[in-house]
Amino acid sequence: STFNLNKPVSVFTLGGIIYHRYNYFKQLLNKFGPLFCVIFFVLIILEFFYISDVPKQIIGLISIFCFFYLSLNIVKRSNLFNQLGGYSFYIYLFNTVFIGALNLVLIKYLGKQQYYYYFYYLAPFLVLSGIYFPILLQKHIISKVPFLKNWIK
Repeated sequence: STFNLNKPVSVFTLGGIIYHRYNYFKQLLNKFGPLFCVIFFVLIILEFFYISDVPKQIIGLISIFCFFYLSLNIVKRSNLFNQLGGYSFYIYLFNTVFIGALNLVLIKYLGKQQYYYYFYYLAPFLVLSGIYFPILLQKHIISKVPFLKNWIK
């Protein structure tokens, strides 16, 4: 089957295309992955120092290809990633809840201006909270409550 890329493509559709053309995608990534990484890191530096204001959607899309390339070629399978993979469903389900809650607390505590001013410093903590807190939730609550354990699987 062929895909019509003349129409807007969502991230989920893009994921489906990549899944069906995975070997071709890997070849493209091996060829152009370093370029995506250079572009991504240059854009991040330009953003960080307020030199440029590139839309976050563009940076986000480029980051997907960059990190996919890095995960395929540089970061080899590790025990940490295997363990995280076991919790990926819970991270998927609950990361937005924890990141959103932490955002609300930070905006309330810091105020909007300070929050946005320090966002690049706060972002790694937000990402880690979206990974770590769902794992804690699963380990200490969901896995211990039979109703939740059977309902969320």
